[in-house]
Amino acid sequence: MPQRSPLRVDEGALLDRLGPAMRFDLTGASLIVGATEIQIIADANDDPASSGVWSRDQFRLVGEVPADINEALTGYRDVWSFDELRQRPVSIAIRVGIGCLLLGRAEFRRWGPGRYEFEFIEPLPSGLLEVVRPSVPDPVLPTPTWVDLVAARPQEALTLFVESWFARSRQPRINTSAEAVPAVLAAFYRLAEERPGILGSHNYVHEPEPDRCGRGEEHFSFACEVQGCWSWCCPRRPDTENGEHTVLLVRDDEALPEQEPVSRFLLQFVLHEATFSAPYLAQAVASADDIVPLLRSVLRDVPLRPFMAPLNPTTFLAGPGIVVALSDGPGEDGEAAVSIGALHRSALHPLGQFDVPWIRFDG
Repeated sequence: MPQRSPLRVDEGALLDRLGPAMRFDLTGASLIVGATEIQIIADANDDPASSGVWSRDQFRLVGEVPADINEALTGYRDVWSFDELRQRPVSIAIRVGIGCLLLGRAEFRRWGPGRYEFEFIEPLPSGLLEVVRPSVPDPVLPTPTWVDLVAARPQEALTLFVESWFARSRQPRINTSAEAVPAVLAAFYRLAEERPGILGSHNYVHEPEPDRCGRGEEHFSFACEVQGCWSWCCPRRPDTENGEHTVLLVRDDEALPEQEPVSRFLLQFVLHEATFSAPYLAQAVASADDIVPLLRSVLRDVPLRPFMAPLNPTTFLAGPGIVVALSDGPGEDGEAAVSIGALHRSALHPLGQFDVPWIRFDG
């Protein structure tokens, strides 16, 4: 069935239709709260720092709003009138040329500091997406030359990846003076002082803490899962024949070894975080026999043994400005769960050609 073209209206007429309303001008958009509905009118752009259409499924509103409107949009119920406001339908319109294109209804999904995400009730057709989210020149994406160094020089590979992926900012120095830590972990802490994003947002690398491994004073904890369901520990002194340090995943007082020593584990940790914290994401669950060959046709395998092997073995692929994590799917045997992080929307474009049941695709 052919898709219906969006209705083009004059912005003034759209505001008149709402009647008496409160208006809030935010970054790249106006939020108009009328008596019976909420209207958002945004500019056509593809700027992550501005409000606008993010994908065929999602719209993002960027900016701060008064407390009562914030509570209304997020569903908090401090006052009964907020809840009434929360139930008002939200419509999205985009300024294109002379007038606005009405994209239809959207439902609030989540929020973060200064940002609200809405999901279109009806996903936008690709032709319309190109109009309301006009493309911008593709940047030069970093090539994954670090992959060639993983086997022989993992610490150098980690540094090259981090410098190509994570932005600079300042992080207070992590105090390791009271703890004897492996040299590669101490170097990781120093790297995090300038690029704190590597410490994680899904899981966390933290300062050395007393043993959580049940192995006595010779071990310490240095990372944990976001909800504290498990942690990672390490011996203070090398415990392998080649002078490496074994990483232990500790859950319910059971300590199970990771397959890679700490020098390569830290690279795995950062790659895994990149698939969650990148500005552009994609996710899918599909037959491994179908999706893995497609991904490998345009990306490189990262030569590391599985990450989180005791719980959910995860391997990685990489390409220019993109990292992919592959693990077992939640359903039937043979499924693969795919999590992808990208530095720019264009890094996902090679994957858009594939017939994949994307759960999310920011390309």
